[in-house]
Amino acid sequence: LTGSSLQVNGKRGDVTLDYTLSGDGETIGRGCKRMVLSGLRPFDKELMDGVVNMYDSVKQNFVRT
Repeated sequence: LTGSSLQVNGKRGDVTLDYTLSGDGETIGRGCKRMVLSGLRPFDKELMDGVVNMYDSVKQNFVRT
């Protein structure tokens, strides 16, 4: 990955991922992948804190088993 960008326009996002392919230390190709995100919503810190806490809990339970 050599670069990335996200342009948000309302509920839609346009993502660009630039990459370089290399072999034996030499660049052998370059490319770009474009994707569209839809249904974007404003960031909700309280909601995301809950998601992070749930993930941490699941992760801790997985590590213990």
